[in-house]
Amino acid sequence: MAETARAALFSARGFRTYLLAAFGGLAVTLVVTIGYAHNRRLEQALTTATDHELRLTAESLTQQLDDAVAFHTLVLEAFAALIEANAPDLDHDALKRTLFSHSSRFGEIGVFYVANAEDIAVFSDSPDSRGYSIEGTWYGDREYVRDMKKANDTVVGGVQLGRRTGAPGLPLATPLHRPGGAAAGYIAETLRLDQFQKILRRAMEQVPEGRAVLLDTRGRVIALTDRTDSAVQPFGVHPLFTPPVERSTLRSAFDEAGQQVRVATHRVPRLGWHVYVMQPTSVVERQLAAAGRQTLVGAGGALLLALVAARLLAALLARPVTRLAEYARSARTDAALATSPAPEPWAPAEVQQLYSTLREMVGRMQLHARDLEEQVDAR
Repeated sequence: MAETARAALFSARGFRTYLLAAFGGLAVTLVVTIGYAHNRRLEQALTTATDHELRLTAESLTQQLDDAVAFHTLVLEAFAALIEANAPDLDHDALKRTLFSHSSRFGEIGVFYVANAEDIAVFSDSPDSRGYSIEGTWYGDREYVRDMKKANDTVVGGVQLGRRTGAPGLPLATPLHRPGGAAAGYIAETLRLDQFQKILRRAMEQVPEGRAVLLDTRGRVIALTDRTDSAVQPFGVHPLFTPPVERSTLRSAFDEAGQQVRVATHRVPRLGWHVYVMQPTSVVERQLAAAGRQTLVGAGGALLLALVAARLLAALLARPVTRLAEYARSARTDAALATSPAPEPWAPAEVQQLYSTLREMVGRMQLHARDLEEQVDAR
């Protein structure tokens, strides 16, 4: 009987320990699995959000750049209509009155000049970079002038150094016609590249550590958010800035400084230029690291609660065996005084069978004890 009691006691303790180990292991597995799945979903969500933001920024920049060129094209054509109506003979004083009286209506515009049918400048809004007037200068050697005459329509040329400013700019030209339809000359405007740089910088203010690069069809830098000068540099030789076949792409690559970035590329339809909007992958990695630390703290708290719950559940489920062990221990001390407990209704059938067997054993021990007492009294 003593061996049975000790076995029952050890069984109760072992059973409770086994339950605690099982539930604790299950809790750890669940917390680790849920935490890992959460981190994976968070990584995918952050990557998707970053890609979406880069793509939208590139598309927005493309539209703003296209709209800017379209606006200046319309302004130039509006000036041409005013000249044809108010200064058809390209008289200097008439041009000055016409252009200066209406220029304030169109906001910020580039430098411009008016040339006659022989491509000689007859009026300009300002002198050249040395302070000399360009009136009388021949512009027939300019490619955009030849293209405009060939098309007999407004053209947007390629980026080139301005004869007046000495700085790179984007020339636009639109033809002028006499009342009978004959060519009278043209009006040209040069957009400063810093106008494109301002557009890029405004758009990139909402992208952490982001930068944007605008390349022309020859792979030259037209605007760059992290540069203050307006020099045109060749970036097209770098693999990152190779013009894509598609109008819009999104990929991972290394920039010209060797930094890994996510880059969205979009083509400006009116110009054929490409906008590259990029953000270092380290930005997303830092966000993931911060989120991972928060997840770890949350997982630690959840694990602690799960272990407490596992201990309470293990104690609850081990209660029938524990009570059985206590009954066996009391029977070992004094079988006559041992009171048989009733097993919990939800206790397993095997445990209830142990209760029944132990009650029978204690009952036989109590009968045997009474027989011995009667025999002793009979003597």
